[in-house]
Amino acid sequence: MLDKYDRSGITRLHLRMVFISGMGFLTDAYDLFVLSTALPILVSFFGITASHNIFSSAQVSFLGLHISSVTLEEGLLGSIALFGAFIGASYSAGWRTGSGERSCMLSTCP
Repeated sequence: MLDKYDRSGITRLHLRMVFISGMGFLTDAYDLFVLSTALPILVSFFGITASHNIFSSAQVSFLGLHISSVTLEEGLLGSIALFGAFIGASYSAGWRTGSGERSCMLSTCP
């Protein structure tokens, strides 16, 4: 069965599948890019330093490791953002199933 597809050449279906896969990768990479550029801005905006953070100390003992509190707070900010993306994707999957993919995609486009 796969030989039939190997011999058929590139069709519009192949191009469509590559495009859809590429858009999925693009949105995932975009999330990570925005997160990596926004974290230093958030740290400076909120004034997160070794003496001013949510842990009130320069270092935190976490799972037997001594970690800089700034590093741990940046990690928490990044984790929360990615967890929010997970929740949003889970919610939109249910919405997409109920109302259709086209309406879901059009509602998220500006």
